[in-house]
Amino acid sequence: PVFEQSLYDITVPMGTDVTFDASATDPDNTRIGYVWKIDGIVVSAVGTLLTQNWGSEGTHVVTCTATDAEGGSVTTTAHVTVIDPTKEVALTVKTGMPNIVVTAHDAAHGLKMIKSATTGTTGEVTLMLPAGTTTTAFSLAFDPNTVATSDQVFDKKKKEVLGEAANRCRWQSAELNISQCATADWCALLADTDSIPTWTVDAAQLKDKNDQNVTGASVDTDSNGEINKAEFYQAALRIADDDNSGDLTWAELDDKELNVMALVGVPVKTYEFNLSKVDDHEGMQGEELGLNCDGDNPAFDINVTNASAYVGSVSVYGAGYGYGSANGANNFTTKVSTYMQDRDGNYDFTVLFYDESSNVVSADLLLDKRAADLSADKQYDAMSLPTMATKDVNVTNDVPHVWLNVSAHYKGIVNMGYSYMLGGGMSRYFYDSRLHYVIGASQYMGTETIEKSYEQRDYYGDGTLKTTYKASDYPMLDLDVNTSTGVVHFTGADTSKVNVSKVILSGYTLDANGYHMNDNYEIEIVRYADQVSDFDFADLNITEVFPSGIATAIGDAMDASSMKKVGVKAYDFKGKTAYEILDMKVSSDYVGLQSLPVRNFRYKTDAP
Repeated sequence: PVFEQSLYDITVPMGTDVTFDASATDPDNTRIGYVWKIDGIVVSAVGTLLTQNWGSEGTHVVTCTATDAEGGSVTTTAHVTVIDPTKEVALTVKTGMPNIVVTAHDAAHGLKMIKSATTGTTGEVTLMLPAGTTTTAFSLAFDPNTVATSDQVFDKKKKEVLGEAANRCRWQSAELNISQCATADWCALLADTDSIPTWTVDAAQLKDKNDQNVTGASVDTDSNGEINKAEFYQAALRIADDDNSGDLTWAELDDKELNVMALVGVPVKTYEFNLSKVDDHEGMQGEELGLNCDGDNPAFDINVTNASAYVGSVSVYGAGYGYGSANGANNFTTKVSTYMQDRDGNYDFTVLFYDESSNVVSADLLLDKRAADLSADKQYDAMSLPTMATKDVNVTNDVPHVWLNVSAHYKGIVNMGYSYMLGGGMSRYFYDSRLHYVIGASQYMGTETIEKSYEQRDYYGDGTLKTTYKASDYPMLDLDVNTSTGVVHFTGADTSKVNVSKVILSGYTLDANGYHMNDNYEIEIVRYADQVSDFDFADLNITEVFPSGIATAIGDAMDASSMKKVGVKAYDFKGKTAYEILDMKVSSDYVGLQSLPVRNFRYKTDAP
């Protein structure tokens, strides 16, 4: 069965009747039974509705399990926070970083600011909201004018320097001619909180703001072979201090791009955002190099013997990534990093073997592997590689402007087949009966001033791969968005299916030739309540929405942008609650998406 009406997380005053509604359908049209539980105790085994009243403050878990006649079942969950309506309620936001501006907004009145605070050394703030508040809106933003300390600069930019050095050591070792590349312990270098070796700056081949080389010797002023935080800070000034002020702000460290995220219509509770981890994508992470530096996920090697004339390279996809080339050697090793587990806590991979002409000669599936299974290296003899079944897949685009793609999924993790199918045509896949396949449809229509694109992804596969797919068999959500009046307005038969929508205001600078040069700002407003209600973005008064420092920075970024746009996305997250959507890590879990970027739109940044 599939839930058409799922439970969602709520905050309610004590003493209030709450009715939960969960209804499911079964593809085989068999009868469906329902079992309701509160905090693990069965309270009802009848119907799609449950009414409950709590007389005291606390938190509770409500679940509804739908089971069909064949024994198949699915469960939807709601987390319920019960509050005393006579007391102020606490919105606690944990970010993991200092100097994050957290602002509470009035969603009913143009997102006007209620109150704001900045995280301190603990990385968290608590905002007390009016008594009886059950849902709220709040935003997160870096204060771009905050001056970064030498410790912060070192922690943030060290990863970028080491990441660039490591990649150049891997791919350009002969050109660099740096002997330390061959013996570097990158995990140890990442873990060092005080310094980096001088040679890593040379390996990274850094440039200053005047496009001049930054050499290790010029940074290592005491010539001891190590670059400490003070020396590192001076090098960072040469690279990023654009206003020559002698210090570095977050705006300079982040290439002047200002990012704001607002969540609207979410329960009042404690939220945790590990922004330090999010920020790591800008630099080096151990897993990118096949390293298991933090111990959270295993890393392993794939060793290929007798490669000559059989295998030229190996690629690994799925729960991690790895690539290795023989480079003419008879034996070689591919390092595999892991960073994602499937819903059962296992790791799943597709291993592809290529010849010297980049043709796939063999494939292997490593599915349902526990961490212990990956503790030892994997051994493959090129002369006796595994034989995988193959199937030719024909994709037909029988709807104008629609592209259909087919890719392999296993328990929520993408596993590459022989190729990724986009558009119409024939493609060959390596497959396994346990793999589930995803069908997606996307449509693009554009003019000089308006771009429209639609995309839908869903787990349509039943565990088998068909030989023919047609775009018309996978209709997209019946939705349209109009923004011509400066108001986001949804229409269409499927508006009731939308449970999350986004409005994204952004701006960027074009160079003299009209090409995208750099991003200036992005304000992402994610709406979980009244998901398809109109949203007046043209009259969004930035000076009333954000604290003065953030509002001024946004205004300056808007003024500096030669191209501005508003993006709109509507999602149908089937069977997902607000908590689950906020915590989702696999982007392909969404099943419906529509985006509508509008070019050349200017926003008001001053009071009307």
